[in-house]
Amino acid sequence: MRTLLFVFAASLSFFLQAQDSTHISNKDTITFPSGDKYIGTVTNGQINGYGIMLWATGDRYEGNWKDNQMSGLGKLVYADGNEYTGSFKNNLYHGYGRMQWTSGDMYEGAWKAGKQHGHGIMIWKKGDQYIGEWKNGLHHGLGVLTYMNGMVYEGRYKNGNFVH
Repeated sequence: MRTLLFVFAASLSFFLQAQDSTHISNKDTITFPSGDKYIGTVTNGQINGYGIMLWATGDRYEGNWKDNQMSGLGKLVYADGNEYTGSFKNNLYHGYGRMQWTSGDMYEGAWKAGKQHGHGIMIWKKGDQYIGEWKNGLHHGLGVLTYMNGMVYEGRYKNGNFVH
């Protein structure tokens, strides 16, 4: 799992560095009435390809777009400092990615429709961690929950609860 995480992080880092906004071909700039601003590729009036969206709220996305939606690899930084780097589909976290919260908590692994889904690791700031399967944002399937105090719950989880 750690090797997979490293390969993913290295690949995504390379992708984001290689997609410097000064090198976007056919770069357009769109300023929306809301104050949001997009800089990047526009095809047939739709945001498609690589680009940067700066929302008036302070949120910022840099990455791939398809039919006006975040789709493919990208990085979304929220105004509050929370940050997601990974795959998107239809404006949602989808595929493999890493979410870092300003609280110090971190999740890295599989996502589906904006929720942890599949294999992943969650590390809380206080030191507790869960490694295992997720479904709809909850521990679900085989996993290991290790608390900072040394207590370990290894086995099957269902809808966020330890079963056995």
